[in-house]
Amino acid sequence: MRPRTLAILAFVLLVGSVGLRQVVTYFGLLPVSEEVVLKKAVGLTVVYYVNGKAKSQVISEPAELKDALAALKIDPREEFYTHYYGWGNGSSASVEFWFPDGTRRRHAIEGPVHLGSYRVDPAFFRKLVEIINKREGKAIDLSRGPPVIPGVFIDDGKLNDQWDNSGGKGW
Repeated sequence: MRPRTLAILAFVLLVGSVGLRQVVTYFGLLPVSEEVVLKKAVGLTVVYYVNGKAKSQVISEPAELKDALAALKIDPREEFYTHYYGWGNGSSASVEFWFPDGTRRRHAIEGPVHLGSYRVDPAFFRKLVEIINKREGKAIDLSRGPPVIPGVFIDDGKLNDQWDNSGGKGW
């Protein structure tokens, strides 16, 4: 090949790669991590249960929202078992993230380190609990869901031994 042909080829490859990068970025053709998407939320709705009754708290106040989203860190190395097997601890507590364009994403709270099918930093769970406890004026356990299976929950709110393998310590 002639040097002029090599220069033209190198120029075309350089311009083509920059153009391709712009197209991929503009149209969002590469997958984006769930953490990046969730951190763009403009509000959260946390649904939880107190004495078997569903309650919810909307977190849209800028300072609380900023603190909660700052604590959200998703482990990029793995997704949790619910992604593959479709079952969790039975908790119906959840967090719904809402975005500026009106879309929403809901993730079940599967424990202090699991949000839906993702493993998260427990600081996010602690921040949600802190915000809700402050609003409720008492300690709320986000890991407890409604008694959906007869006999799973005893009247005092503790799990029946046949379903609880944590030794009564919860999480």
